[in-house]
Amino acid sequence: MATGFLSKLGERFVLCLGLAAMLGPFLVGVPSCGAANAEGAVVQAELAKEPIVGAINQTEVGTSPVVPRRIGSVDIGQGRAVIATDGLVKKLRYFTMDDPPRLVVDLYGARPVFGQQRFPLGEGFTILRVGTDSEKTRFVFDGSGVVLPSYQVAKTGDGVVVSWETAADAPPVQATPVQAAVAGGPISIEAMDFLVSNGKSLFTVTLSRPGELIPLDRMGNIVRFGVKNAHLSQRFRRSFDSSSFPSAVRMITPYTVVRGNSEEVRFAAELKEVVPMDLTMSGTTLVFAVENGNYADRNGAADDIEIKSVPLPAAKSRPVATVRHAIEVAEAAPGEANHSVAADLEAGRRQGRYTGTKVSLVFEDADIRKIFQLLGEVSNLNLVLGEEVKGSLSLRLIDVPWDQAFDLVLEMKELGKLQDGNIVRILPRKKIAEMDEARLTATRTKEKLEDLITVAIPVSYAPLESLEKPVKDRLTDRGKYNLDKSNKQLIIIDVPSSVEAIRGLISMIDSPVRQVMIEARIVEVSSNFSRDLGLKWGITNASDHSISNVGLGGSLLIPPAAVAASSNFSGLGSLFSYSGLSNTVIDMRIAAAETAGNARIISKPRVVTLNGEEATISQGTSIPYQTVSDEGTKTEFVDANLELKVTPIINPDNSVIMDIEATNNQPSIQSPDLATAPSIDKKEARTKVLVRDGETTVIGGIFVESESFSSTGVPVLMNIPVLGHLFKSTNKTNDRRELLVFITPKILE
Repeated sequence: MATGFLSKLGERFVLCLGLAAMLGPFLVGVPSCGAANAEGAVVQAELAKEPIVGAINQTEVGTSPVVPRRIGSVDIGQGRAVIATDGLVKKLRYFTMDDPPRLVVDLYGARPVFGQQRFPLGEGFTILRVGTDSEKTRFVFDGSGVVLPSYQVAKTGDGVVVSWETAADAPPVQATPVQAAVAGGPISIEAMDFLVSNGKSLFTVTLSRPGELIPLDRMGNIVRFGVKNAHLSQRFRRSFDSSSFPSAVRMITPYTVVRGNSEEVRFAAELKEVVPMDLTMSGTTLVFAVENGNYADRNGAADDIEIKSVPLPAAKSRPVATVRHAIEVAEAAPGEANHSVAADLEAGRRQGRYTGTKVSLVFEDADIRKIFQLLGEVSNLNLVLGEEVKGSLSLRLIDVPWDQAFDLVLEMKELGKLQDGNIVRILPRKKIAEMDEARLTATRTKEKLEDLITVAIPVSYAPLESLEKPVKDRLTDRGKYNLDKSNKQLIIIDVPSSVEAIRGLISMIDSPVRQVMIEARIVEVSSNFSRDLGLKWGITNASDHSISNVGLGGSLLIPPAAVAASSNFSGLGSLFSYSGLSNTVIDMRIAAAETAGNARIISKPRVVTLNGEEATISQGTSIPYQTVSDEGTKTEFVDANLELKVTPIINPDNSVIMDIEATNNQPSIQSPDLATAPSIDKKEARTKVLVRDGETTVIGGIFVESESFSSTGVPVLMNIPVLGHLFKSTNKTNDRRELLVFITPKILE
């Protein structure tokens, strides 16, 4: 097992393993991994930090420029430290900091002339550390407990005196290992911290209010203690593993015990050996202190190692340059601990991006199980590793989301995960595939042993035949089905799970079919009106789309977007669409043309059809003629109709594709002899158009021609050859009119 320790630097955690832990004394640029002779670098890193807790006290003398002073020595006595200078210190500032508790004294404009950077203090404060920068010299007094002793900082004519209260000076205090709980609801556990400092392991628990302690109970190397009438939230229900640290504590595990109507929070501490220990309550803080004994780091490199129980949702990590084995993550902001990390993991997979807390991982030949353990701490996921998960891995990841790092480690070792809420099982992919196959085999075996049931599923809208294929695909090997067409229902014989799957499928497919009302207007207009209509629509729809197809008359229509304002193009003989015109505008123009005698509405048929089904509109004449056969004379009919067939298809955006077939069958010159079958002139057009719901497309180019001939004159004389033209007059007229068919689809909801 690799040795190492976890230290806290500002708002970041740094884990030092293997070579970094052994070379700590030589890594002056990495204060969290440094030892005693790197203490100046530790204080140097603290120089730029502002105080976290405690008021700042500052004194200055005069306003003249600060004259550089020399710090000649530091004299340590019982409960005091005298910092001697070669004159009056012009500017002095001191304040306290937490995690761990310490007193900081800054002397501005003063530089030490000695090289020692670490002074042992004894009681109250344990160590005095010294560091410098360009402006000041900083003296850091490290507290020996979780609370600093009473202290005083005073300037003298030739230095600064820091004094504090020791046990010999303090009045006797009655020990209260067990404190009565304040009446009220359960006490909440707000934080749990593990700190290794000055040869001691300190496990502190912050409570919402003072509570009643459960005294120490030792059985071999297991020590139990706790708090009565307390509640432990889910985020704190995990062990503190300190087995790799210079501590006599191997692991501390919190758990709960129900006593009657109340709940107790207990802690089980596993020790590496039997050592002196103590349990105290100071205000709302429970402190379990253990002497590290033979496991203490004699070189002092393990000072200020801390494990915090606060979750870590937001990263502020920086690259690791000197230490080869390190992991850095940021502390959590308050109130963000309940974020769903399991949801983050799946969201990153689905969206192709990762949103987890950023971490920096630098490992060389590290145990894969330890890497997963660290990722579990960062993500707050409960990880269950199979016995096949083993091996080592080297990686260097700087500022990457933890969920991306998690997936990369899985990919590198060909592992997979099975997630159920906040619990993730990690196994080899091959084993997961075998488990899936075994689960499928078990499901099929169960299906073979299940009893068959018979269910009749009614079908309201969909054709029964259209359901045959999807139903077949979902039947088991023993399943059967029948189509009951008389009652329009499906008879299913199969296992219950298959029947329920088929029932759900039919409920999705069997929905009402949407309907479309096809409204047509057949209008007979003069050629002049048709030309005028085509011109004006071309201007109106200059920016709209159109369809340019060869229509019934055989001519070509220029698209409306290309028709100029001065164009005299008639627009006859084509099939075209003007989606921008509403029915109201069209009706107004037709009504105006009727008033002027230029148009006549022949019919306005309407028909409703299902989506995808053909609708037929027909109007015309059946012409009789006689046929003679062995059976005698028969009268038969031939149709001369104007017929319109439309098949609408509704798109998801409520536009309509119409498959249109228009036919105009007209009789040629009729023979007076009924024994001769009439000839029919046919004109047909087929096309597809796309229009929006309620908009109109138009079919033009269906012509109706009529001819008339009349003669008047003087009887007898008008019949004289050649000269008869002088005694008579003739009148011949030819009228040519056009049929326009307006088609408007309307979706019925």
